Amino acid sequence: MMNKHIAYRTCVGCGEVLPKVELLRFVHDKTNNVFYDKTNNALGRGAYVCGDVCFAKAIKTKRLARCLRTSIDDERAKALFAQAFEHEK
Repeated sequence: MMNKHIAYRTCVGCGEVLPKVELLRFVHDKTNNVFYDKTNNALGRGAYVCGDVCFAKAIKTKRLARCLRTSIDDERAKALFAQAFEHEK
């Protein structure tokens, strides 16, 4: 029996390589929307973050915006944070 392949992705906040299922995915789609992808399946350019601390670091250093090839202002960042981390509270 063969072992199932595990996909790994890099967190844009800390640079740690983790299994894809442990990370949160943010997507920039063709209509210029940036959103949290709950399904890890949405079409568009994706970037992965491992937690709220890394999300804050990725926003502050503009790594998330660079990976998604778009700009993310403070208002948009707060909305993304609320989308992604509301389930943890």
